Amino acid sequence: MKNVNLKTLIEFVGISAIVLSLVFVGLQLRQSQEIAIAAQYQARAEAAQSMWMSLQESGTSVRVFQKPNADLTPADLHTLENVTRWGWTQYDNHFFQYQAGFLDEESWQGLKARVERIYSNCDRRPIWQQMRQFLRPSFVQYVDDLNDTCSDAKRP
Repeated sequence: MKNVNLKTLIEFVGISAIVLSLVFVGLQLRQSQEIAIAAQYQARAEAAQSMWMSLQESGTSVRVFQKPNADLTPADLHTLENVTRWGWTQYDNHFFQYQAGFLDEESWQGLKARVERIYSNCDRRPIWQQMRQFLRPSFVQYVDDLNDTCSDAKRP
């Protein structure tokens, strides 16, 4: 009888050790995911900061982005085109990060508003038309499904 109890006790301890090690591995995976999400957030913040600092260094005001193309100088148009292209590339990456689970819902909602804003700017739409071929098909489909506020007359 003692052998059976000892055997049962040993099996119980063994199974408990396996369960505890699986819980520990699960906690480590969760922590690793949180670290990866934080690293992605930091990378996005650094990319945005770098872009804003380059504008600052060039003497370009962010107010340029609020003006219609007709009111911009050739240099401003050049800057605006570059920043818009940079933005579309960044938003494609953000969309991927969101789909992969590395971007939380709260962050995506803020970025989604920016995507909608840039897409709704009819003066900037030709840049989207040029860039779309270089972006991931799922992101292109997402943008194409947005509410199109540009009239047919203004579309490229």
